[in-house]
Amino acid sequence: MKLFEIFKKKSFSPLVCRPADMIDFFRECLKIDAPEASFEIKYENQVYPLGISSDYTSQNGFFDTKIYLDTQEFDTLEDFCRNARLQNQLFMNLETVTILRDLDYGDPRNNTLLEQRELRKDSDYV
Repeated sequence: MKLFEIFKKKSFSPLVCRPADMIDFFRECLKIDAPEASFEIKYENQVYPLGISSDYTSQNGFFDTKIYLDTQEFDTLEDFCRNARLQNQLFMNLETVTILRDLDYGDPRNNTLLEQRELRKDSDYV
């Protein structure tokens, strides 16, 4: 079995944080000019993609940045905060966000900001 296949099958404990924590993380990505992050989140037993993505060229750097949630795409964080919805609920009004996996790095705890702000630790899942 190839290393990538092993990594892809590995599961991680969910990380639970507030929607505002995700926005702070995206804001940090934009601030350091690294607007790339992809997560799988769970809400009411459904899994959704959530992230920030950009096109890149060596001449222009990052451009055409989008913040996305499921099939919705937004040009700015402010627009995302005002309009992003999950099952007719405004994303920013959700109590918590359950991050199942960081699609780039696996364990969502690899992200220091989100790990430090986690609302429930592994021991809470036992």
